[in-house]
Amino acid sequence: MSIMGLGMRLAHVTREHDLVVWVSFLSLTIFHIYANYKAVKLVSLSTQNYERTSILLWCFMEHGE
Repeated sequence: MSIMGLGMRLAHVTREHDLVVWVSFLSLTIFHIYANYKAVKLVSLSTQNYERTSILLWCFMEHGE
């Protein structure tokens, strides 16, 4: 069964139970945010583009670091 199939099954089973819907939504949202956080931490940007360079220069001018 695919992820989409699991989602459809969960929606069918929980449609009459508001509390279960909210608990499922909140727990899946928290897991989604956690997974995105972990994925973004793995991104390694080895080059500087215009936006990143301007942010670095702004921080250096503001904080001297």
